Amino acid sequence: MQKKVKILAILIMSLYLMACTNEITEETNDIQETRQNPEQDAKIEVVNVIVPAYEISDEETIVDYEGDFFRKSVFCTGGEMIYICGIDPIDGSYFIGGMPKEGNRISKFPVEIPESMRVFGMTVDSQERCHLLLMSTEKIKINDEELDQITYETSDIWIIDKEGTLEKKIDVSEVFATEQRRPFCLAIDYEGNYYFESHEEMIKLCPDGNADMRLSCGGEIEAIGGGRSGKIYYIYRNEDGIDMLGMLQEDSTADIQIELPDVGTQYSLLTAGTDTELFIYNIDGGIYTYELDADTVELRLPISELPVSGEAAVNSGFLGDGRLCLMVYEGEKIVFIIFR
Repeated sequence: MQKKVKILAILIMSLYLMACTNEITEETNDIQETRQNPEQDAKIEVVNVIVPAYEISDEETIVDYEGDFFRKSVFCTGGEMIYICGIDPIDGSYFIGGMPKEGNRISKFPVEIPESMRVFGMTVDSQERCHLLLMSTEKIKINDEELDQITYETSDIWIIDKEGTLEKKIDVSEVFATEQRRPFCLAIDYEGNYYFESHEEMIKLCPDGNADMRLSCGGEIEAIGGGRSGKIYYIYRNEDGIDMLGMLQEDSTADIQIELPDVGTQYSLLTAGTDTELFIYNIDGGIYTYELDADTVELRLPISELPVSGEAAVNSGFLGDGRLCLMVYEGEKIVFIIFR
């Protein structure tokens, strides 16, 4: 495929507040482990941080992966980083790794996933750190196939920097119980709060892992993400089976109800735009954009103009320069396609 090069130099700078709370900590091998302390009032320290500026690009890049072959368990992107929770095809072991955009080899981080835990969600913050949700599991057999079943005994959020250093473990075991299914969405805002879904409810966790709120969002939630303004958005399917875009504002659901195009599959990805409030991606529809206070979304790139579509385009994420990154399997070969 011929590479197209056209770079528009736009620097985007924004300020955001990072919320910090009092923590009960244990120092072990320079890893800070946070335990929930609901009886202690959180004190908020306000710190001004500059969000990194990225040069917007529409350069199409195809990278043939040169590292050892692996199977993907969880995939996410953010800033200039690509993160993977992968599975070694030889021994079935799980690993966490990362590489810079347009890199051709995943660096396996020196962080071991316990045998009794699995990664069920990943997201990237504005400092390009990866936040992972791990939950305890046990092996079960169904039709002679060995599977991992969640036990709900232990749940943690790990924070790993782009060099692979495990900065912190946050115990969120009290949040997850047998009646709380595993989330399929995980997002983080500029203040370090976490958001995930439980069917029709949005659940927000403070940076220390304590539950802050639960809100009904009018339908089964399919995706959660932050906009360029810092607002949290979600996509849900209403009682008529229509996919809608909603927004969280001041700890309550906002009254925007924007109908999304019916393309036959659910919307799995929404994230902050570079030249717009939101990027929205659908594997059978393409890339859509949403402007703050608009009453509709706009189609920016139809699926017919994407190099792959459907199931081949499931492993996806947006980079800080506005391009969509796809990890595509071609038999025993892995290819990363980055384009705008």
